[in-house]
Amino acid sequence: QSRDFVHVSVVVAALRAGMDRADTAAPVFNVCAGRSTTVLELARTLAEACGRVPVIRHAPGRAGEIRHSLGAPDAARAALGLGEPPRLQDGLREVVGWMRAGRPLLAAAELVEGD
Repeated sequence: QSRDFVHVSVVVAALRAGMDRADTAAPVFNVCAGRSTTVLELARTLAEACGRVPVIRHAPGRAGEIRHSLGAPDAARAALGLGEPPRLQDGLREVVGWMRAGRPLLAAAELVEGD
């Protein structure tokens, strides 16, 4: 199986840019990295970011599950001014570091009406 994993910062940037350009005739975009990563590669990369050796168990696929998924980011990047997304390894290291640091700023975040 493979998927097109994208860092949360890319999704946030796309949503913010899209809100600035809101229009009832707006096109639909793929918010993605444009890179195929197998689930096995993801598990290994995440384990490496955590400093662990992965324990991987393979199981049969589930009925109806998509085997491979890869998006095309070019239209979203052009229309929304998005840059190149972080590499999977870098994004996972950042998220793992953030989690190990106790998810700074999350507890202090407040929703402000209008934000």
